[in-house]
Amino acid sequence: MQVTVLGRHIEVTDSLKQYATEKFARLEKYLPKGVQVVVTLAVVKKVHHFAEAVIKSNGLLMQA
Repeated sequence: MQVTVLGRHIEVTDSLKQYATEKFARLEKYLPKGVQVVVTLAVVKKVHHFAEAVIKSNGLLMQA
């Protein structure tokens, strides 16, 4: 499983990348091989924090 962590208006630290990778590693047993996960972390006006995940596989696209 390949996990990519991106940030909008936030610096993505190694600990944030590690945390996201560990959490999505739990889903690996339920998903087919070769899955790509893109996690986007965003901050709006230093108050609202958002996280978005897109899971891509063979013909499968899930967004949460």
